[in-house]
Amino acid sequence: MVRDVSRGLRVGICLAVLLAGGIQVSVAFSRSLIPYRIDGTLRRTGVVTDSHQQLLTLTVDKTTYEVDDTRVAGIRIGRHITKDPWSATMLLDGRKPFRLAVGDEVFRFLLLTVLACSAAWLLTGKAGRGAGDPDETS
Repeated sequence: MVRDVSRGLRVGICLAVLLAGGIQVSVAFSRSLIPYRIDGTLRRTGVVTDSHQQLLTLTVDKTTYEVDDTRVAGIRIGRHITKDPWSATMLLDGRKPFRLAVGDEVFRFLLLTVLACSAAWLLTGKAGRGAGDPDETS
């Protein structure tokens, strides 16, 4: 007779999947710059070399951020950027608002996390075994 994985182990597996997915979602979300406080002068922008020009770098004073919003490449070098933490708006030179967007990658990782957790739950229970398992008794 094939035995089910214990409920505690199933929950543990799902929590591990959620943790890994949560880390991926938070890393992708940080690329929106929304979590950060920024106050400084834009020194340079660039492209992350292995990202097929989907990720850019934004260097403000001595801090370099990875961003997934390609519109930041259009910000003129030398502009002063201010932004409060958890705000979706940067101010350029204290007067021109620049709205930040959450990248598509955040939503893709979120969906992938939910699907992976659901699959882990289903595959570790009775539904994960093939129907008509010859070793199973009803």
